[in-house]
Amino acid sequence: REKELVNRYVYEVTKRIPKEQRSEIEMELRELLEDMAEGAPLEEVFAKLGDPAVFARKYREDKNYVISPEYY
Repeated sequence: REKELVNRYVYEVTKRIPKEQRSEIEMELRELLEDMAEGAPLEEVFAKLGDPAVFARKYREDKNYVISPEYY
């Protein structure tokens, strides 16, 4: 069950990242989840990391601006 939850979280994060970066980020994220799960229940780990969509923004290179800094 825990492995399935980890797989779902990783999928939800990586599907929002450019294809070129997915494999590397997937490995990093799995390692991070494994390390964090050693000292805490998986539910707490997911609560700390938060929404996968929000977490994925940390890895995206493009930024979403209402007004680009170039024009501001």
